[in-house]
Amino acid sequence: MSNLAITVERIDRIQPHPHADRLEIVHVLGTQCIVGQGDHCVGDLVFYFPPGMLLPLEWSEKLGVRKYLKHSWLKGEKIQCRVAACRLRGIPSYGFVSGGVGPVPIGTDMTYVFDAEQYVPPLPPGDQAPGHDDFECYTNIQNFWQYPNAIPEGMLVRITEKLHGTNSRVGVVQVGGEWQFMAGSHNVCWKQPSRYWEPLTYENVLRMINVLCDEQHPVTVYGEIFGPGVQDMDYGLSAPGYRVFDIKVAGKFLSLEEFLDATVFFSIATVPELYRGPFHKSMVEEYTSGVSSLAIPSTIRSKFKGREGVVIKPMEETWSEALLGRLVLKSLSADYLDRKGAQDNA
Repeated sequence: MSNLAITVERIDRIQPHPHADRLEIVHVLGTQCIVGQGDHCVGDLVFYFPPGMLLPLEWSEKLGVRKYLKHSWLKGEKIQCRVAACRLRGIPSYGFVSGGVGPVPIGTDMTYVFDAEQYVPPLPPGDQAPGHDDFECYTNIQNFWQYPNAIPEGMLVRITEKLHGTNSRVGVVQVGGEWQFMAGSHNVCWKQPSRYWEPLTYENVLRMINVLCDEQHPVTVYGEIFGPGVQDMDYGLSAPGYRVFDIKVAGKFLSLEEFLDATVFFSIATVPELYRGPFHKSMVEEYTSGVSSLAIPSTIRSKFKGREGVVIKPMEETWSEALLGRLVLKSLSADYLDRKGAQDNA
């Protein structure tokens, strides 16, 4: 999960809206919002409210944005409070901005001022199991708009489709001298029975883990469980599907070549690859939106038939000073964030 906050930002540039004379496009950080014409000027300091923040009723009414917010649980009550994204006259708008900023440094976290908080998906039912140091959570992938300059122009990257499901990790670790299988979601380990143990019922996944382990190394396979009954997007499937996107052996992520060799050899499906080559900022929005590569739209039964977004990762494992961690970023579609009947369980 990315780390979100309401921050003070400067408007970098303003563009006229191509389809509406009374609207403009303001650019802050690495993203954009639609505003009324003349509401802001280049260089203005604004509060930026990104998608995924929960805003109390008092503040949403003061700011005049309540009717634009989605319903979510906040402080034990389900109300219109969740900042989202949308398309206004065909142009994506991610969250919103508000003026009235005093002499505050750019980037200052103002979340507490608005008594807001980041949306956290509810945990699924089930019994939690103890964690293990060798069964690590997956990378907290941040949004591209938060770190628009983290990936250098021209760096060789791989862009894959981000699937709307539930994060899965399965693997094997040594406990008390014995090798033991484990299964979990992003932050939690689960006891059986649980859907998070289902990948270990697939013979090819089990064989791959055993071979990579070789009774010497802890192994964690990271993937996504998705489809009907998991979230609100079915991808045209009649039963949940499973795709792998990363593998860690002995505490180290496999290289792209090693990852593909292992998954191809054991016939394990991976998340769809959309692009491989030199990175350019202009391509992010191009790949973020559109139809899912997993299904023909006519076979999808859910209301939203598009793409959640993309994950962008260098071809070679890279440490980022900006992120203070692995260089992996995501970009979410405005259409996905604005979809009807949105559901986002853990």
